[in-house]
Order: sequence, then structure tokens, then C-alpha cells
Amino acid sequence: MTQFMGLNPWLAMWSQPRTTIRAIVSSRPFYGRFWLPTIYALQALFFLANWHSLGLRFSFEAIVLSTFLIAPILGQVWLYTFGAGFYLSGKLLGGSAPFSHVCSALAWSHIPSCITLALWTVLLFNQTDTTFVLTIGQTETLFISFISLVVVVWVTVLIIRAFAEIQGFSILKASVNVAIVTFMYLLISFLFAK
Repeated sequence: MTQFMGLNPWLAMWSQPRTTIRAIVSSRPFYGRFWLPTIYALQALFFLANWHSLGLRFSFEAIVLSTFLIAPILGQVWLYTFGAGFYLSGKLLGGSAPFSHVCSALAWSHIPSCITLALWTVLLFNQTDTTFVLTIGQTETLFISFISLVVVVWVTVLIIRAFAEIQGFSILKASVNVAIVTFMYLLISFLFAK
């Protein structure tokens, strides 16, 4: 595993986000920017496949294969789209981080998505018939949904701390940066859902 100033970023980011992201952007800002968005996209696609009960219309193999093919592309689209939003809102707030650093902070802040992907992977191997069928009261997917909420909180903390570090923001200002993009995303999602 690659070391950055004596840190293993795959482990250190969980508990030392500011130090870790500073080490990454100082030496290799593109490190991990393929795998982390892909992991994030994979677990999101598995959730959506379950939520929409795609297992009732498509075979398990077709869903898994298409998810693995789509996830790397979707992950990069997500990274650069949201990266642009965070970069522009950061600039409005007086941030000075380059776009590549913003994308790195965004990607590495989503490292807790590995937990959700691991849970989906266990489910994939144990319940091929029902993994992609939403069933009321299905204990396994309820558990994954609960863990996903915990992961979202953890990701939010990491992203705020990472943006505070790379932008030179206080925690409050970094929180505003995140709130602006989250609000814009929700607004756009609402408009397209109509």
C-alpha cells in the first residue's frame, strides 16, 4: 500500500482526514480517484437495484454485470460533477484549493462507502434470489440501510474536515460549502423528479 508522509491513506482517512488529505494532495492528488468513486457508485447502484426491485425483471447476473460495467463511469461523472459544485461554491466562499484537490477531498471523504459495499457483497453471495428485490421487513436490507445512514453521517464529517483543510476554511465555513452543494443537488433532483 502506498504511504504518504508515513500514513497509509486507506486507513488514516477514517480517523485523520485533515492530515491524510493534506498528504495526498501535496504529493499525489489523483491517487485513489478511480477506485473510491467506483466503490461509491457500486454500492449506490446495488441500493437502487434493490429499491426498484430490478430482480423481478432482470437476472441476478445481468444486474451484477451491468452494475460493474456502469459503476466506474458513473463514479467519474459523480466525482467531476459534484467536484465542480464544491469547487465553485468553495470559490464563492473564498476558498483557494485547485479543482484537483477538491476532487481528491470529495473522493477520499467517501471511503466509508467501503463498509456499505462490503455488506452488499456479503448479501450478493448469500441471497442471490432476493438481493435485488425490495421486500418489506427484509432484515438484511434494513440493516444495510441503517448502516448506510451511519456512513452518510461519517462521510459528512470527513468531507467537512477535508474541505476545511484544503480550502483553509473553518469547520463552519466548510459546513456551509457542503450545505450549498447539498441544497443545490436536492433542488435539481426535485425539479427533475417533477
